[in-house]
Amino acid sequence: MGYCGAMGAVETEHTGYSGAGFVDTENVLGATIEWQVNASSAQNYDVNLRFANGGTGARSGTFVANGNAGAGAVFNLEATGAWTSWSTETQQIALNAGSNRLVLQAQTSDGLANIDSLTLVGPLVTVESCSSSSSSSSSSSSSSSSTGIVLPPPSGG
Repeated sequence: MGYCGAMGAVETEHTGYSGAGFVDTENVLGATIEWQVNASSAQNYDVNLRFANGGTGARSGTFVANGNAGAGAVFNLEATGAWTSWSTETQQIALNAGSNRLVLQAQTSDGLANIDSLTLVGPLVTVESCSSSSSSSSSSSSSSSSTGIVLPPPSGG
C-alpha cells in the first residue's frame, strides 16, 4: 500500500508525527526506505519529505525512482534542533507513467533523519502494492493534484 519497507523500524517515541508513526532507519551508510506508486503521466513531480533530525549535522539521502541514480534528487535533511521538531524539504524527481519504485538512501554513516511522510505533487499519483509490477497506466486527467503517502501504511499493506 505505497510504503514497502525500510532498513529500520516504524517508531512512535517522538511526538509530532502524522499518521501511525515515522521511519527511523538504521544508523548506517546506505540505509533505505522504499515506496511504490503509480503515476498518471511521465514527468517531473515535486517530492516533499517531512522529517525530524535531532542530530548535530545533516543526514542527507539520495532519492531515486526506478533505479535511475543519474536522475536522482539529493535531500539534505538538515538538523531540526530536536527529534520532535519536524520540517519539510522539497526536491523534484522524474516519474514514469505507470508503476514507479521510489528509494531514499542514506548518504551518511548516521543513516537518514526520521522520515514522517512523503508527498508527491503533480498529476494524479496513487499508492500501489509493493508486490505489484503492473505496467498499466491510469487514464486520469493530468490536472494538478497532491498525493500523500504517510508512514507507515494505516493497515498492514
